[in-house]
Amino acid sequence: MKRIREPLTSETDLSRGPFGSVAESPVPFLEAFFAASGEPAAFLDASGIVLRANAAMGAFTGIPPADLPGSPFEKHLPGVMAGARVALAAGHPLTGAPVRLDDGRTVALTLIPAGDGGACVVLRPATIDDEQLAALFELPQLVVMLDPDARVVFRNRAAREYFGEHRVGRDGSLHPDDRPAMAAAVAEARRTSGPIAIDIRLPPPRAPRGDSRPPRPAPRRPRGPPPPDTPLGRHDGEFRWHTWRSHTIVTAAGPRRLATALDIHDRKTAEEASLRANRAGLEALHALPTRIIFLEDGGLMFANRAARQLAGTEIEPRADGFVPEVVHPDDAAIFRATRRAAGDEPYALELRLRDRAGAYRWHLWHAGPMSPTRRIGLAIDIRDRVLAQEALERAEERSRVLGETLPLVVWAADADGRCTYTNRHWREFTGLEGEAALDWSAAMHPDDVEPCLAAFAESLAKGEPFEFEYRIRHHDGEYCWHLGRATPWRDASGAILGWFGGASDIHSQREAARVAGRLAALVESTSDAVIGMTLDGRIESWNAAAERTYGYTPAEVLGRPFTEVVRTEGDTAAGFAAVAAGAAIHLQTVDYRKDGTPVRVEVNLSPVLSNGEVTGCSAIVRDVTDLRRQQEAEARLAAIVDSAADAIISIDTDGRFTSWNSAAERVYGWTAEEALGQDFLELTVPPEHRAAARAGWALAAAGVAPPPFESRRLRKGGDAFEALVALSPIVDRSGTVIGASAIVRDVTEFRRHESAQALLAAIVQSAHDAIIVRSLDGEVLSWNAAAERLYGWTAEEAVGRPITAFVPPGAPDLSPEVLSRIVAGDEPSSFESRRLHRSGRPIDVSVTLSPVRDPGGAVTAVASIAREIGEQRRQREQIAALNRELEMRLSELEKAMAVKDEFLGSVSHELRTPLTSLVGLIHMLHERGELVDRESRREAFDQLATDATRLQQIIENMLILARLDHTTFEAEPLLVQRVAPAVLAAHRRRFPSHNLIEDFPADLPVVLAQRTWVDQVLTNLLSNAQKYTPPDAPVEVLAVEREADVEISVLDRGPGLTEDEARRIFEPFTRLQRDRYRGPGSGLGLAVCRRLVELMGGTIDARPRPGGGAIFQFRLPRAGEE
Repeated sequence: MKRIREPLTSETDLSRGPFGSVAESPVPFLEAFFAASGEPAAFLDASGIVLRANAAMGAFTGIPPADLPGSPFEKHLPGVMAGARVALAAGHPLTGAPVRLDDGRTVALTLIPAGDGGACVVLRPATIDDEQLAALFELPQLVVMLDPDARVVFRNRAAREYFGEHRVGRDGSLHPDDRPAMAAAVAEARRTSGPIAIDIRLPPPRAPRGDSRPPRPAPRRPRGPPPPDTPLGRHDGEFRWHTWRSHTIVTAAGPRRLATALDIHDRKTAEEASLRANRAGLEALHALPTRIIFLEDGGLMFANRAARQLAGTEIEPRADGFVPEVVHPDDAAIFRATRRAAGDEPYALELRLRDRAGAYRWHLWHAGPMSPTRRIGLAIDIRDRVLAQEALERAEERSRVLGETLPLVVWAADADGRCTYTNRHWREFTGLEGEAALDWSAAMHPDDVEPCLAAFAESLAKGEPFEFEYRIRHHDGEYCWHLGRATPWRDASGAILGWFGGASDIHSQREAARVAGRLAALVESTSDAVIGMTLDGRIESWNAAAERTYGYTPAEVLGRPFTEVVRTEGDTAAGFAAVAAGAAIHLQTVDYRKDGTPVRVEVNLSPVLSNGEVTGCSAIVRDVTDLRRQQEAEARLAAIVDSAADAIISIDTDGRFTSWNSAAERVYGWTAEEALGQDFLELTVPPEHRAAARAGWALAAAGVAPPPFESRRLRKGGDAFEALVALSPIVDRSGTVIGASAIVRDVTEFRRHESAQALLAAIVQSAHDAIIVRSLDGEVLSWNAAAERLYGWTAEEAVGRPITAFVPPGAPDLSPEVLSRIVAGDEPSSFESRRLHRSGRPIDVSVTLSPVRDPGGAVTAVASIAREIGEQRRQREQIAALNRELEMRLSELEKAMAVKDEFLGSVSHELRTPLTSLVGLIHMLHERGELVDRESRREAFDQLATDATRLQQIIENMLILARLDHTTFEAEPLLVQRVAPAVLAAHRRRFPSHNLIEDFPADLPVVLAQRTWVDQVLTNLLSNAQKYTPPDAPVEVLAVEREADVEISVLDRGPGLTEDEARRIFEPFTRLQRDRYRGPGSGLGLAVCRRLVELMGGTIDARPRPGGGAIFQFRLPRAGEE
């Protein structure tokens, strides 16, 4: 059993030092040696502090001897005590131990224990000499020196007296049970030069001759068989326990082992007795995982199994009350200082102890008194807790560094939820600093504080992660929504050490979710069917209106193709293809419901864009069946109202016009645009009649229709006229009067009717056309003077006779069908016919039949107006010839208009495509700009620039074409070889990487052209060639003289043209299928070229180039010879 001594202090009983009594101390010898020695020497206390140093030590260390006392010896000579600490603590002498100092010097360290727990340290050359052996000879400890073969070559006086003539370790000088251990130690000494320690039993010291002291009483014999031999038998075979230590020294004769032995027999036997008396309790202590140590009189009395596992080997006692070999070097000084400072009081200390594997583990060391001479120490393994704490500290540091750099709120709290840390983002966001920054509820919205704290308290109680959405006040006073989360930090046992949390800004997401929710609710509540589809037409969303419109539930249609679900008369394939190309489509068609019934719908197909790409299709479908019927009914009603002869108007409850038909425009002279919204009294009623008009209006506003009344009204010019007015209230479906309608008839002429009858008769009589009125049964009622002249019968002769007497059989005006239409009140019927003069001469006439009504509107007679048309027929034939010519011109105009319509349609399509993209991108940036990353915004702006450039090209070319229709060509003589270089140079600057080959002979003749137009044509053709020619292929520009013109050719190495494409390429907005992959273009550049060349009197064409590519050529007429 290991035993450790406590260090000596001023209160320690010096009568029981490590060398016996003070009288037995070698201090007097050391004092003399210290004073006379010329070698570096110093006195140290038990903790290694210098008490005194001689002059040689001062010279060796380079420090005056007077400055050395009071300082650690090892401070001045680092490394000198590396192998001597154990010997100093255990009270063993150390002689000749070789030590390599940190400055490279090697010395032999001699450590001679003094009587006060300290020692005298002497530094000598690396080999031991006879003087040192003499010093060892005087020591009271047993000192033996062995050669490399373990033979004894030196024994000091104490060893000789103890062993006598017996050989140390042999001839019965060692307990048989300890011989294997000693043999192992000797073998170890032969293999290594390191220190060796072992507890062994030696026979008692031999009594010197003439010794009259009584022998010691025989102690209790150890258990087990008696030793096989007892060479010291006169002591009844008694063996005594010693602790045996050895180390290597260097002498003049070579390396030697110096061994010392201390008698620990009394303590060992007392320990065994105590252990036997308390075996049951000790066994229980052995079973405990806590390391338990009992100390008595400063020595180790007991260590349980867990404590023994600290070092894994037996350890000699120490005077400091613990096993220093197992204490981490960095903790040993703190341990000793704490022990000394505590005195007899209990104390606790965290320190690292070495386990059997050689690793240091953290322990909590508790020590306290059990009696005046006995203390107990408990070592509790807290390695896991310390490691967890260190890990927590490292994690907190990493979290702090990370938290300071993260662009979101980060905080930490202790196990009770008290905030201990907030990061820089929190402080900058809230504007809080210092202690105020740790109160995160101070910046929280008042409505969120209580529920948030309650949720966090619940998480604290349950130890579960925390999550809550709350509002945090920005330093500008605005509250922003954040999502707060926190997770507990636990140690290895699961105990919560703290909380780590954060809060991310979700204000934009909540706003987006709110908008999305409102949008979803709007989509779900709208009366229009909203359908989301993939590009291949599969249904992804189907709102309630879609279910009502088509009769299918979402479960029946989601994931299925639209054309499989809904039968439609529309061209869905073309619609989806257009949407996939980025176009928006509006169409009207007829779809069929689930039950097969048709439904007329208006459909708006729009592309769904994501990052500028079409990813899907949205369809908004409106059931216009009822709307169409209502519109048709309203159209019929509006037509009736608008075709009425009477003015029909409506007035709202404020007395302002809300409708105004065509007859009202004719009656009043005001257009609908001028009248609508005006006060009816101010605009149409004379001041003197406004009171009566206001009274009638009041009745209508009260829901009562007053009887029709006559009054005067005003026209636009201020003229008054007689009017018959009928007012009626307008009532909505709920029965509320929302206005009044008025039917106004101008009766000025009616009032003049009676006086006008005579005038009318005179007019009829004086008319140039023959006017005949007959009854419905065919009797002639009137016959004017023109009829007398035309037919030769007087009025007296004709009136009262049947019309058949004057009209030949088969004439249209005798047809029952014509007469029935006239009686039915249809429009007047006109036709040409032949009559007979009284003389029998045929007369070609134009006849118009119209009904004659009584004041009640009933048809009572038929009026016939006839005019001789012989001359008119001749004129009509001339007019027919003119009409045929006009129709031919109209046909040509219609063709021109068709071309224009086609042109405008193309323009509309070409403008709509980039405009749709521009609108979509602008809308996306406006709605989701905050959510779009930098790269996506850059791509969006690039696309905006591309679309804007394309619009600019289209508009510029359209303006050129428009101006050319009104431009007069003024020819000027030009030399192409002088005009072309400037165009080619500009092209090279624009496309420096493109290879351009030119050939313009210097002797080309003069052409008649306009220079700016030639520049434009050549620039357009070069741009077109550059767009299609690969970068590594050249573009060639050639000019040749021909008989009547000069031909300029542009040759590229692009994909080429087919014959059909070559014919169509110069038409406006003609873009080949491959053009969509060649970047934006207006589709007007080549059309502009053809128009310019034709205006200059030239021709232009294109054809495939042999070997690949295309050839574009235009020809300009040569100037005439002077």
